[in-house]
Amino acid sequence: MKLGTGVLALVAAALLLAGTGCANNKLTAERDSLATQNKELADQLKAERDARQLADSRAAAASGALSAAPAETPGVPDMGGPLDLTSGPRGRTAAPRTTPIPPTRATTPAKAAIPTKVTIPGQVLFDSGKTTLSAAATKTLDTMAATIKSKYSGQKLVVEGFTDATPPAKNSVWKSNTELAQARATAVKKYLVKKGIADADISVKGAVDSTSKNPAESRRAEVAVLAAK
Repeated sequence: MKLGTGVLALVAAALLLAGTGCANNKLTAERDSLATQNKELADQLKAERDARQLADSRAAAASGALSAAPAETPGVPDMGGPLDLTSGPRGRTAAPRTTPIPPTRATTPAKAAIPTKVTIPGQVLFDSGKTTLSAAATKTLDTMAATIKSKYSGQKLVVEGFTDATPPAKNSVWKSNTELAQARATAVKKYLVKKGIADADISVKGAVDSTSKNPAESRRAEVAVLAAK
């Protein structure tokens, strides 16, 4: 009976050892499999890292090449003479010269000239050696006065009297043609003042008209509006 019990014990121990060996073999196989997978993953990561570093190196090289490239200078080739094709260093062809384009300057349009005076239309004529206003002259002055009031109210006026180039007669009350011309201008001024034009706005002057070929047209008076200052 004791012998049977011992045999059973030996069999149980053998089974236990066999089970433990199988378990150890399984663990070993799993460990080897994990190690293989880890190595494959490491190899894959290394390959990806190397590829990324290579791409970065190429991109950096391309950017450096673009930065180092010389910029083109805008300009217009100077075609004023033949190009010197032999003056380049070591026999190389020299580049054509360029002339910078000057900036465009804006031009200011010229201002229109402002007339110094505007002569009022109308013909005021006098008889030779006289300063008396005729009926035709007063009618013309009436029209002038209306024009001054409607268009040039308050502006300065000048009345210019003229004579022809013939000297005054010896028995004339006028010592010179200029004195006679100014008296004609004064006669016109007095009439315009009667028509409502301010005396302070009217100045008078006299002159000899030696350019006209018609003496009758030289014996006249003109009314002009002076330009505002």
